[in-house]
Amino acid sequence: MNTATSRFLANSDVFYQLATEVYRTPGEWRSLAALAATSRTLHDIVLPVLWQELHSLVPLLRLLPLNTWTESLNSANQMIFRLTTSENLDWTRFAKYACHVRRFTWHECMDVSVSTLIKMSLAKPLDCSLLPHLRSLVVRDTRDHYVSELPVLFSPSLIDLRLIWHVSYLPDKLLEGVHKTCPQLEELHLSPLVTPDTVLFLTDVYDSTQDILMRCITGMPDLRKLYCSIPLSTATFKVFAAHPRLQEVAVPLSRRTLKDIAGLLDGDVGAPAWFPDLLNFDLTVDEVNEDMTALVASFHQSLQRLSVRTVIHPSTSDLQLLTESMARSAYVETLAELCIRFDSNPNSIQDRYPSYLDFPTVDIGKALNPMLRRQSLRRLHVEGDYVSVSDGDLARIAELYPSLRSLTVLGRESPEALCPSVCSLVMIAQKFPDLMELDLRYSGTESDIPSQANLDRLQVPSPSTHPLKIFQVNGSSLTTTCKGALALTKFISRMFPKAALIIKLAGSEVPKELPEPWGEVNKHLLAEAMDTAQD
Repeated sequence: MNTATSRFLANSDVFYQLATEVYRTPGEWRSLAALAATSRTLHDIVLPVLWQELHSLVPLLRLLPLNTWTESLNSANQMIFRLTTSENLDWTRFAKYACHVRRFTWHECMDVSVSTLIKMSLAKPLDCSLLPHLRSLVVRDTRDHYVSELPVLFSPSLIDLRLIWHVSYLPDKLLEGVHKTCPQLEELHLSPLVTPDTVLFLTDVYDSTQDILMRCITGMPDLRKLYCSIPLSTATFKVFAAHPRLQEVAVPLSRRTLKDIAGLLDGDVGAPAWFPDLLNFDLTVDEVNEDMTALVASFHQSLQRLSVRTVIHPSTSDLQLLTESMARSAYVETLAELCIRFDSNPNSIQDRYPSYLDFPTVDIGKALNPMLRRQSLRRLHVEGDYVSVSDGDLARIAELYPSLRSLTVLGRESPEALCPSVCSLVMIAQKFPDLMELDLRYSGTESDIPSQANLDRLQVPSPSTHPLKIFQVNGSSLTTTCKGALALTKFISRMFPKAALIIKLAGSEVPKELPEPWGEVNKHLLAEAMDTAQD
């Protein structure tokens, strides 16, 4: 080995950084593995890089003595790892490599039997973490019996823990493991797999977990991000709200809990101290009402992003109640992102509005009016089956929020809910000079697209210098034919030449004249398609 190479290898920190960059290059980890086999020096440097991230426990478990485990196919023809004993396991080789693992992402844990996790819990050394330097753990599994054994993977070194499990499991043992083992967490996700319209009715199911949740949060002084899909009691919410460092929070709140919270706010009991450093708040509720808006109005000036999801579709007056509460809040001048979604569960709509003709449509322009002119708002997202947005509504939004960088307003193209015309794009290009992302649903046919002569008459510059980068067109009659899709594309290329066009369609709406899949479209493909159509 020459002198320069020797000096380079002797500087292990430099070589470690180089190996890390190579590892981040897709497909290059095999090159590092081959390099590690060339010498002891390189092996010792590269080994921590190769083991820093795992997507399965099996590579580590195979380091246990050969006579303690088996692998075999299950009935679904999947290879399953099984420990055959929990007695006198030699963890030496396992520990040598496990100490290098920093990130572990495990989705659908089908490659290891649940009995193996149980045996690992019984056999691991006392007061010892199997992954002692683990920093990030993400586990997603829908089977209840796996979830109860996940604490065997926890480590006091964890700062990011994300757990997703099936809703039928009561996670007391799981939460106890979080509470006892992970005091340094900065980000915590507790997410049962459940739809928003179901989670709000599970408060009684989860009553037994509230005490553990409160102990978890109070025992994590550095926690900054909390995403919890478990419905909270009033007492638990108060503990969450009193945490001094929480900056991002996502929670569902039942109608009963919201009523209690509104009562506390009305009495001014402890409210000023709630969420002192909150930046982002994501709230799931069953409906927009005065109790819910009382909470929304209470947040401090630090709030930058607010997301509200409702199960029961609101009316225009309901949304006005929400925006009025925001207009009188302390954060109204600093809010940068507003996201409102209506999940529109069909059963909840039919229960509240027996007649189809009574279904509410939301007039977005009128609903947002109480927010007045807000220069701070950079992103607006409103989505629901019965959202009604006209060209005039878009003009009103442009007047209210001239500094928008991202705009999404999605309704359903139907007699009950209006969609903007494609002509509104001219106004959007003129009144949103800084817009970077646009996602809308349009009505009309290719005959409604303005001609080049009309665009010249409207003083639309050619070529345009508008900075829009992403333009998404949701399922529309404009894109159900090849001719309409190509005409729309040509029009958009005049209005927003820098934009990547994405046309999102259901399978039944795919134009038959175009090669499938008709989905994300780049400008080169569209140029070829237009040339072919002209020929």
